[in-house]
Amino acid sequence: MATAKTKRKDSAYVVDGSADEEDELVLLAICAAESDTRMAWLLNRALHLDFVHYDDVAVPVATEAGEATPQLLALFSAASAALKCTCILIANRYGQALLVKELPQVDFLLKVPRALRKEEADALCAAIRAIPSVSACLVAPPKLNGHPLLVGIEG
Repeated sequence: MATAKTKRKDSAYVVDGSADEEDELVLLAICAAESDTRMAWLLNRALHLDFVHYDDVAVPVATEAGEATPQLLALFSAASAALKCTCILIANRYGQALLVKELPQVDFLLKVPRALRKEEADALCAAIRAIPSVSACLVAPPKLNGHPLLVGIEG
């Protein structure tokens, strides 16, 4: 059986065919003025998931004096039967700390460790955007999938 080919189209990963998809991942960028625990709770309600806090990641933040001090950003994990994977909710900011500096407007990242069809990505983003406090949700640029601070984060 041939392996599925994944290509970038209309701001989402699109899988041609139904073969193995486990080597791909999609990052959803979420803008919401919520605490990390409240965002996890809101996503639980909207997506019928069960995000639980399972770890923190230390991110070095430069101070005015030029010193780097670590700030802790929360990680939440939830198994999704519908997506057939374990999703990771990552707080992109805590105070002045940013996990992914390339996305300064983004408050949260939702790591979906598999390729999504355009319809799946659109439906997931629409469900997240339906949360009243979410101002935006979109697929992050694929170049960020290999971001050094995101690579080691697993569910």
